[in-house]
This record gives sequence, C-alpha cells and structure tokens, in this order.
Amino acid sequence: MKVFGLLFWWRMRYFAIATFRLLGRRWQAALFLLFMASPAMMPLIAQLHMLGKPVMSIVEPGHFQRSACLWTLALMLAWGWSALQAGALSGGASWQHLLSLPLAPRLLQQVDLAVLLVTDLPLLLPFCAAEVALLHQGGIQAIPVAAAVAALAGQLSVLQLLAPQSLPRIGYCLVMDFAGLWALSVGASPWLLVAAVLIACLFGLILPVRINRGSGGRLLKPPSCLRLRGRSPAWNVAAIDLRYLFGTPHSVRHLGLLFCIFLPAVLHELLPGTGVTPAASILILCFMLAPLVLRVAGFTFDLQRLHKPMAQFYAASGFSESWLRRVDLFVLQAAFVVFCLPLIAVLYLHTHSWRELGVLPIGMPVLALCIRLNYRSANQALVPKFLLAALACGGLVWWLDAADVAVKTLE
Repeated sequence: MKVFGLLFWWRMRYFAIATFRLLGRRWQAALFLLFMASPAMMPLIAQLHMLGKPVMSIVEPGHFQRSACLWTLALMLAWGWSALQAGALSGGASWQHLLSLPLAPRLLQQVDLAVLLVTDLPLLLPFCAAEVALLHQGGIQAIPVAAAVAALAGQLSVLQLLAPQSLPRIGYCLVMDFAGLWALSVGASPWLLVAAVLIACLFGLILPVRINRGSGGRLLKPPSCLRLRGRSPAWNVAAIDLRYLFGTPHSVRHLGLLFCIFLPAVLHELLPGTGVTPAASILILCFMLAPLVLRVAGFTFDLQRLHKPMAQFYAASGFSESWLRRVDLFVLQAAFVVFCLPLIAVLYLHTHSWRELGVLPIGMPVLALCIRLNYRSANQALVPKFLLAALACGGLVWWLDAADVAVKTLE
C-alpha cells in the first residue's frame, strides 16, 4: 500500500504540473456554461435534477434506444476527455522509466485507475447530481436506481483504462451494459443492470494485464492526394497540415471532435421523444455550432507546434509567417465546412429549406476571428472566443427565424 500511495502521488503531481493551465481553462468553461444554463432563483435541488436529467434518462425504464444512445455518448465523452489529456495521464519520462522496472502489472493498473478516477471528477458531476436527485425524490425506494447510476459512473474510468490495452474487452463491457439496459427497459430490477456492469468491470480488470511499455506506434500510410509531389508550395503545406492533424495513428484524440460533429444527429433522434417542440429543437441544434467553431480553432496550436521547428527553413525559402498562416486558415476553414455537414443535414430535416446553409457564412468568419485570437493571445482569450461562438449561435438563430418569416410572407 505504501508503494501504491507513493506512485499515485507522483502521478498526480505530474498531472497537476502538466495540466495546470489546461484545467484552469476547462473549469472556467464549465463554470461559464453552468452559470449561463442555471435559471435564476431556481432551488438547488431543482438545478441538481436538471443537471442529472441526462443520467437519469439512461436508467429510465421503457426507453432502451434512448438509454443506449445516451450511455454511448457518455462513454465517447469520457474517452475523448482522457484522450485530450493523454500526455499528462502518461506520467511523463519518469513513469516510462518505472514501466521498464519489474513492477507488478496489477499495481500499475491500480495506480492508473486511481488517477483516472480523480481526473474524471468533472465528468462525474452529472452522476452525483442524479444520485442526489434520486435519493431526494424516492428515498429508500430509489436505492436500486441510485446503485445503477453509481455502477455506470464507476465504469467510465474502467473503460478509459481498457481503451489503450484491449478493445475486445471494451466490446464485452458494452455488450453487458446494453444487456443490462435492455433488461431495465423491459421492467426488470435495476439490480440486474448493477450486476451486468460489475461483471463487465471485473472481467476487464481480472484478465491478464498488458502494460504498454513502449511508445512506438505504427505509422499510417497517407492517401495519395496528400502525398508531397511537384505541386505548389501552398498545396504541399496544406497536405502536411492535414496529415499532421488527421493522419496520426492516435485517432483517439479526435473523439471529442467526433462527438461534436455527430451530436446533432443524435439529438435529432432523441429530442422528439422528450417532448421538445420543433422550435426548441432548432434552437438547441443552433447551439451545436459553438463547440464546432471552438474545436476547429483549437487546431491552431497543433499547427503552430508543427511549423515551429521549420520556422528558419520557411524564412530561408521566402515563405513569410503571414503566408503560412493564410494556408493554415484555408485548411481549417475547409475542415470546418466538412465538419458542419451533419449539422446542416439535421437542420434541413427540421426546416426543409435552403436557409440552413447559413451555418457556413455565419460560422466561417467567427472561426477566422477565433483563429486570430489564438495566434495573438496564446490561448488566453477564452471569454472573447466564447462570446464570439455565442454570437455565431445567436446569428444563426436570427437568420433561421428571419428566413422563416420571409418564407411565410411570400406564401
């Protein structure tokens, strides 16, 4: 136990040092969203119920499809959360040295799991809110459902731990989870879901542990259109940007982006079943533009790290910094257009007109401003970027409403 405590504190100290600014920015964003979404003068228990509503929907009987979709989204969010912090969670060079020593794999697994449980605290806030709301409303009778919520919350860290080790075991866990959710949806006891989740976790943790003691990875062969040939310098730099951003073997780091891209399609399936009006659905979908803009703008820092070692070469070749930024801007804008296609398609299903194409002329200028802020302020202009993203969402809502009024006037 003494060795475990020592290794755990080493890992947590490294994580705190490596992610101090990042965690500060994320907590600022989380508090900003909570304050914006929190209605004034609402009782605390009502706000906790609203915060835990998505989690309570997972364990609500009679809706297996909705429960499975929400639980899959929660797992993708957890996976993306850990992928974004992969460098800090790795423990650094000192931890890689410890992995070369004859330490027990079970001990290393326990340390990894403990670190993930601590770093997942922001993700567990909705689960804690759901626990409080359930126990406040149902009392002792809500204990089985609360136990199911606690079991699902504990499995998030387990699946994050298994992700880089064994994908088949993750598949087994998902099968057991969906089986438990299906049993709950047909009226079975919530204790069956608890048992299914615990069995899946034990199966994933008890099997022989495979610790990755190396950092090598298999390189992906880029598509022919992104290979460097005798083309213009701008095209070759754009191809390098795309290969660096999306051609790495560590595709897990893009799960958060995939979550933002396909969330409108998931909401399109889930919102009608919750009694949300069509107008409110369009409003919610419009707000999905903000995370897309912020995510794509965040790639600016990746491109800066890519080009920094080559700065002197670019200068000697006659390529100015402004020229390089224009190429990067073109690449990010092109990627933004592709990422917006699911949102445009879902909005078309709701509006049945051409006005959903306003996502592009509204989002692209805001994206350019956010990219410029990232270049100038080194990722410290969080509030201006959030205000610009909110302005883009408001502009999209206004455009859809104005276009709807114009169509009705012509009719």
